[in-house]
Amino acid sequence: MNKMLYFPDAVEELTQRRRRRSVAGEEEEEEKEEREQELLHFLADEGVEVFDHLPSLLVPLLNELSTAAQTEDTPESCLARPLCQANAELSRRYGGFGRVLAALLSNVATRAILPDNPTRRYHALHASRWGREDTATWDTCHLAFPCGAAVNGTVSKV
Repeated sequence: MNKMLYFPDAVEELTQRRRRRSVAGEEEEEEKEEREQELLHFLADEGVEVFDHLPSLLVPLLNELSTAAQTEDTPESCLARPLCQANAELSRRYGGFGRVLAALLSNVATRAILPDNPTRRYHALHASRWGREDTATWDTCHLAFPCGAAVNGTVSKV
């Protein structure tokens, strides 16, 4: 008999938990929709500036990566530095959106330019992640990933 008295309490507890989960789920969904709207507004309002800036950043990056990847003798730092610098620049200029864009572009670039070398690609992607850190700058990437005449005969232009 006592078990029957507790049964309504158990039902009430379970339904309350479901309601809390349901409300939390609705709040998470609303937050997700709000973030998507913010991203769409950013692209509509400031996206033009981002897209105007990308060619001046990406063309030298891709050129330098391609040149550095042509030989296996090229130090990994010469592959890494331009990715670090491009990621740092996009992150600094455009915040969270720049970080997302930088991560996407870094993954695409390394897969296109280093398709058969997972070790070098991993090192390059590590440098791109490093470039997205809050403290990373063009100069800190230059210092962290040295590449120049003394390293391999190639001077970085990025």
